[in-house]
Amino acid sequence: MGGARIWSPVPDGEPAWDSIVTLEAPSGVRDPLWLNDSTIVGVTLSPVGDRLAFFGRRGRSIRVSGDYPPGVSLPVAIRSQVYQGPLLLAHDGSRLVVATRFRGSLDVYGKEGRLLKHGEGPFDFQPIFHVVPGNKTRGSGPTTAATIDQRLGYLDLAEYHGNILALFSGRRLGNYPKNANFANHVHVFDWDLKFLCALTLDRDILSIATDEESSVLYGVQNDPIPAVVRFDLTKGVCSSAIEGVESVARD
Repeated sequence: MGGARIWSPVPDGEPAWDSIVTLEAPSGVRDPLWLNDSTIVGVTLSPVGDRLAFFGRRGRSIRVSGDYPPGVSLPVAIRSQVYQGPLLLAHDGSRLVVATRFRGSLDVYGKEGRLLKHGEGPFDFQPIFHVVPGNKTRGSGPTTAATIDQRLGYLDLAEYHGNILALFSGRRLGNYPKNANFANHVHVFDWDLKFLCALTLDRDILSIATDEESSVLYGVQNDPIPAVVRFDLTKGVCSSAIEGVESVARD
């Protein structure tokens, strides 16, 4: 992977986009987002360095920052692959949270990248993976490969009235070979990573977003047809179960 790309907003701040920025990230970066008008941040996949990568407005690499969770003793070369996951910026711009895709844990960072808090969800587990040796002739390092025992954790993040919503799978690839990367549970945390409750959705989705003004949780489903689904949150984010209504679909 030669880098990552992200849309660039137009200079006057209107709700439109004028170009795509290519990030200077040879090993790749996950879930890049705009930290402010001049800085982009993402979860780095680099085999060396820290967890977060920061870039200028034009995509030039500025720095890496952010410790991994305490107790992580994996080889440096595969640590970033195992502890990748979705990234979310708080609405007030003060903090970031990374949820782990192959574990049931989350980490809050300051906007400069300093690790502030590590938290474990109600169903935490240790990552399971297979290491594929590198090729010295080609100059490639070791990588990870999936196994039937690998379990998926958090798939996506959103914020709703000051709380973190984390879409959680918990499924083993061996048990769910076709839909382990989907989920119907949303874990709710505050920004101190205190677990508040879990929502149970009536269908599998793969990503989420929220509209606080309309009290709506949006999800993207694949089956039985690809669609954007609306979940009503007017009764509160900690309703035990909510039904979705397909609002946008395509052939």
